[in-house]
Amino acid sequence: MPTITVEIPASHSALRTNMAERSGVSTTERGTTAIADRLAQLRRDCGITQVEMARKLKTKQSLISRYESGELRIHAELLLKLSKILGVTPNDILGVNPKETKTNGKIPRRFLSRLKDVHTLSKRDQDTLAQTMDALITTARRKRADD
Repeated sequence: MPTITVEIPASHSALRTNMAERSGVSTTERGTTAIADRLAQLRRDCGITQVEMARKLKTKQSLISRYESGELRIHAELLLKLSKILGVTPNDILGVNPKETKTNGKIPRRFLSRLKDVHTLSKRDQDTLAQTMDALITTARRKRADD
């Protein structure tokens, strides 16, 4: 089950324990680490570097690194910005009902995000792209068949 980090004051320890047991919500550092790991993986899947992510967020790369290491927790406003940049829902970053692709994860997200923009290419460029993909896929299939 995915984990979500929730801040509950120490004075409410009974509530903290009861909530975690009933809802499956983690109040430990594991939840923060799981979200940080997911964020880093989603960023890499989109083919975005920490520097590029920082530029899009108008911040420094070192902050992105701190979020991805779990050193800093992601606040709600940042969660919304990250989900927009990565093309996922906030729940995907949090690990709540992770979305499945129709291809069951066979196509990396970094390619899916690019494929969404193919329609912006001219017909000629689309044809060239299709021919290039066909040639690469044919070569890969032949190599697998030879092995």
